[in-house]
Amino acid sequence: MSQPSVLTTLAREDAARHRAELLATFSGRPNCVVGAFCLADEGLLRELTTDVLYLNIASNNHQAKDRVASSPDHRAKLKSPAQLKDGLAGDAAMVRGYPNHHAKYWLAGLLDEETPVGALFSGDLTASALDPASQAANAHELLLRLEAAEALELRSFARWLMTAKPRTEVLPRRELLLSGSLPKLPTFRKLLLTNPNKTLKREILALIASAQESLDVTMWAVDSGSEVFAKLMASAKRVRVRLLVHEDPANRRALEELAQAGAEIRLCPGMHAKVWLADRNTTPAAIVASANLLADGLEEGYELGVRLEPGDSRLAAVTSFVAGREAAARRWVPSSAPAEKTVRSLQQLDKVVRVAPRLKLF
Repeated sequence: MSQPSVLTTLAREDAARHRAELLATFSGRPNCVVGAFCLADEGLLRELTTDVLYLNIASNNHQAKDRVASSPDHRAKLKSPAQLKDGLAGDAAMVRGYPNHHAKYWLAGLLDEETPVGALFSGDLTASALDPASQAANAHELLLRLEAAEALELRSFARWLMTAKPRTEVLPRRELLLSGSLPKLPTFRKLLLTNPNKTLKREILALIASAQESLDVTMWAVDSGSEVFAKLMASAKRVRVRLLVHEDPANRRALEELAQAGAEIRLCPGMHAKVWLADRNTTPAAIVASANLLADGLEEGYELGVRLEPGDSRLAAVTSFVAGREAAARRWVPSSAPAEKTVRSLQQLDKVVRVAPRLKLF
């Protein structure tokens, strides 16, 4: 039996650590909310001991081919609404589906009289992210504990979202036990979102512009149809740009454009965390978010992130996550590189010349 690669070992170690930390942080706390894109394995939710548990996921296309690629478990049997009803209806969880819900978050303390505790976790409720014993445990995820002010805003976001009528509501039906008044549009100063305040894209553009020496980006899915992508390409002409990206043919065209602009590309199978890290060796600042580098990911639906300013103690873990996987990932050279293309053409021509006499081609 072959030994797992360095990247696979890192992914499994993180899956074990993240699972233990999420259970330790949120078990025993009241009124928990978990936000994810999809659900393939409810095992962790069953281990979570809480009086009331809400699960917010995407209601639309979470099994369709064009959206399933947003999860590392795109080959897994993701739970349909009917399966969720059969699987979780008898438990404490109430599952609510919202259109284009891709934000990833954990929150305890939904009510006004409770002290909220929150975290952003890039993974979904899937074996690849949270089951270290599974052969599918190959996703590279990041878990970020929120500070008190950020957790308060996460509660405001969750309450704002949950007062909207969901597209899908899976039994058991229960009233939302929300105490106190709720503004129609909460004020967010810490959290970055696509909806309702449209700040995520703006802050990513600002971070790109602020980079003085380097810009590191980790991503699951990339395309070239957004303003953020254009600014990232332009930044490669003035600072060192490094991308650590999941290995997927769908990313190839955008990666070739970035490589031609001067960016360094490394392939990291299972990379699912979305990190923007500026000047990691001098005065680092970062954005940790749920959105892929896609036009709709930065403009539509529900995405969530937070900006870490220089001096934030959490930057050490973010920098270590990026650097550790960069060291183990494979450097990618675009197939359209001139030297490689020329060698391939000469090899093909030589083959034709050698077989031509037998085939009477000339």
